[in-house]
Amino acid sequence: MASQIPASADTAQTDPAGAREETRAQTPAERDLQALDDLIGIGMKLAKAVERVASGEATPAEAAAFEGVDLCLAFSRVARAVRQTVALRGRLADEAKKHRENEADAKRELEVRRARWQRSKGHVEAAVAQAIEERFDYDGYHQHGASAHDTENLLGDLREKLRDPDIRREIGSRPVGEVVEGICRDLGMPVPWSLWRETSWFAREGWEIDEEDEPRKKADIVAAPPAPQVQKLDPALYEAAMRQRYGVNYERAMRAAAWASEEERRRIAFGRGPPRGDTS
Repeated sequence: MASQIPASADTAQTDPAGAREETRAQTPAERDLQALDDLIGIGMKLAKAVERVASGEATPAEAAAFEGVDLCLAFSRVARAVRQTVALRGRLADEAKKHRENEADAKRELEVRRARWQRSKGHVEAAVAQAIEERFDYDGYHQHGASAHDTENLLGDLREKLRDPDIRREIGSRPVGEVVEGICRDLGMPVPWSLWRETSWFAREGWEIDEEDEPRKKADIVAAPPAPQVQKLDPALYEAAMRQRYGVNYERAMRAAAWASEEERRRIAFGRGPPRGDTS
């Protein structure tokens, strides 16, 4: 007796996995382009029908349809409609292409951000887990008799923290060191900065440790030079300088410069540059 082949097996032979693509729904832009293609095809059929009628090769139905019609005018109108449709299709195709490129760029940017977030999350998780597992002695904090159960509890708390929406947002928007510090403090642990001195994120984010083993950003360590002190413009000296520079027109010049900044008025009175407005 011939053995029966299950329908699923027969399907697998005639349509192997991966050989059949799923039907994808058309986007609105693709539907518009398809409609314009149809219109172009209809217009070309009409243009060819006019050509056959003009050359005497038309079918009886075509000859009857164009009886009494000005063939030159009909061809001109059909040709114009086809040209306009082709031009419209070209513009829509360009817009659709640009839209696809923008979508691709946005997708790539999203993938980059996701990869960056995953990398930061890995750094945060590894740093806090290292602090938990080291069971260090730091700033008077020493885990005498700490058990593996205590460590596992803290690691569980860490995993819960990493599922917290607020922490997940911080991972994507704040430096790794700041997130690590916050989680350690939330877990009731000291922050062992010296433990992470050799990590890649520690150097990349510009962290340094001062004499008291406290973290500082390198940019914060080098104090910025104090801003130069600018002497306030003396009204009497300003008026005297404007009088000397603009003579009888000094009042008009002062009114024109009234809305300028103090530095600009200083430049107008003592340096180069006319005041805004007509002083003649």
